[in-house]
Amino acid sequence: MSKATALMRRFRWFTAAVTFLVISVVITLTVAGTPGPSVNFNAAGVYFGGVPSNPGDVADFSAILQSSSKMRITVLDVSLIPLPGFATPNLVHTALLLNSRNFPAGTTGWPPLRGVGNEVYPMRNAIGASIRIGVANLPILVYGVSGSKPGRLYAVAGINVRFLANGVTYNAIVFAGGFDCVQEFSLVATHSEIKWCSHQYALANSKQWNLPAAKAISKH
Repeated sequence: MSKATALMRRFRWFTAAVTFLVISVVITLTVAGTPGPSVNFNAAGVYFGGVPSNPGDVADFSAILQSSSKMRITVLDVSLIPLPGFATPNLVHTALLLNSRNFPAGTTGWPPLRGVGNEVYPMRNAIGASIRIGVANLPILVYGVSGSKPGRLYAVAGINVRFLANGVTYNAIVFAGGFDCVQEFSLVATHSEIKWCSHQYALANSKQWNLPAAKAISKH
């Protein structure tokens, strides 16, 4: 065998090996796929609701599940996002509003009442619910929390929603803060009690907006 023939065979072997490697990489990337764009609820921005309550009362807050991604999702779980420096309340209720034109912006009691009277917001179970999200779709998730110690602001930065979309499980934060100012209120809150709660709301709001993830949303 001549040296030229041997070199030609080696070149062909090397070319075949490289071709096989490239094809293998392409097949691997095609099968594994690259991560798709993350689904989030950032379109509604960063906001909060504040409400004074007595120990053990349920404070109700609303989270707007507005997204730049248009699709149908199934809600699997909802959990609270603690706000550093403040006590975290207990999550006691979650529900989806049947009508998103009006929603609780900080009320007490469950189910939430629509203003004066006994009329409640029409709701359905959140866990297991199938809903459509998008910029023009505004599903409202209401969450109820409770704190036990008077003289304390119970606060969360928002909620984390775990959901299923197109066979993939996602976790997305909704920066819908809930600030529950727990006091031993009488029938009518005093000026000093309201002033103290307002001061606590401002502190919590500042802390919420300064969270790195919240800053990233507010820049858009």
